[in-house]
Amino acid sequence: SELYDLIEPKERTFKLSLLQLAVSFLATKSVELLLTHPIEVDFVDASVNGCLNHGTALMVLCRTVQVKDQEKGHAILKMLLEKGANPNVR
Repeated sequence: SELYDLIEPKERTFKLSLLQLAVSFLATKSVELLLTHPIEVDFVDASVNGCLNHGTALMVLCRTVQVKDQEKGHAILKMLLEKGANPNVR
């Protein structure tokens, strides 16, 4: 579908998935919506290092969430794990 092509481009150079972006902003509703579609939850662009949004959505969440955002962080963590996010992906 067209939405899937926007979420996960077939040809990647330095690409950031919408899921990683939504997680970096702790946009709970956006993450929830994106996870209702077929999406590569453990997507990571291996060609980029050092960027805050580098890594899987789960890694981005761990670097982004702060104590004041604990509730949102927990909700997003739960959604990612339920969708099959692998905490062991490097």
